[in-house]
Amino acid sequence: MKKLLAFILAGVMVLSLAACGSNGAKGVKVTLTNEEDTIAAEIAYPENAGIEQSGNELSLDLEDQEEGYYMNIEIYEHDLYEYYKSGAEEDETFAETKIGGKYAFTTDDGDSMQIYVLLEEQPVEDDVYRYASILIDGPLNTDTDIKDFVKDNKDIQSILDSFKYLGETKAE
Repeated sequence: MKKLLAFILAGVMVLSLAACGSNGAKGVKVTLTNEEDTIAAEIAYPENAGIEQSGNELSLDLEDQEEGYYMNIEIYEHDLYEYYKSGAEEDETFAETKIGGKYAFTTDDGDSMQIYVLLEEQPVEDDVYRYASILIDGPLNTDTDIKDFVKDNKDIQSILDSFKYLGETKAE
């Protein structure tokens, strides 16, 4: 049953990608599925971005060889969000922002930037939060500061601007 459902979902995803391809950007859902529900977000990315899916979560890897950047996007539901945030707040590169209308914070080490997007303001239970983690690494093969590169890169900005939290649905 799970294989059939996975096959059907893969077909739907292929059809949705084909439908979105006509405007120069592809839309794709990022999902986390556990035994009780599915948590989903959607992004749009430039047509020339390469995508790989791996892991227990759906992990999107976007790499643009010409622009020289790599992005990894994952969705989580666990109790480490507050730990990551408190660690980031100690970093002088910590900054609060909004991604897709949701609270987010960023931190960077000059070469890569980590963005955590809080999908729901309240914890799901006790200290368990739902959030997206976005890693931006680049520009590849140069020493340009990542903060300036992300700020000046229209493709990366369009990916971040397109981020939409789709909520949860009960598993069947």
